[in-house]
Amino acid sequence: MRLPAIGAVVSAVIFASSALGAPRTISVCEANRAGDQLDGTTVRITGVLRQAHPALQLFDELVDANCPEVEIHVVANIGSFPVAPPAGYKLDRRSARIAQRVAEKALADGRDLSVTIVGVLHVQTKNDSTIPPHHKWYPLLLLIESVPEIKER
Repeated sequence: MRLPAIGAVVSAVIFASSALGAPRTISVCEANRAGDQLDGTTVRITGVLRQAHPALQLFDELVDANCPEVEIHVVANIGSFPVAPPAGYKLDRRSARIAQRVAEKALADGRDLSVTIVGVLHVQTKNDSTIPPHHKWYPLLLLIESVPEIKER
């Protein structure tokens, strides 16, 4: 009997958990490695949320010390997301309000945030024309659905 390839097993686990409505928690590094396999899916990602451009006074970049070359651009507005989110997408306003309060305090304190974000992941190509002029190009974008865990670092 042949066993499926490891990649197929990993993909099956990721998609099965998403189909059940409870995406498994992955790191920024794992999201980067999975790439296209996760495009358009709802994921739960842990990492450090920081300011890409401190002058903008917002947290918009999710990173992980284990893969410092990977940065995920985090957006909270559907209008900033280059594709339509999946059917049923809805921002959890309660967790967004709590996250906003914690983020405002962290900005005042000059600190980053440790977070877990549930959101829709989009793999971006260099040809995407939706990059705002003040931003750099990111391989992955994450549209926030909820922020179940957030604290100052």
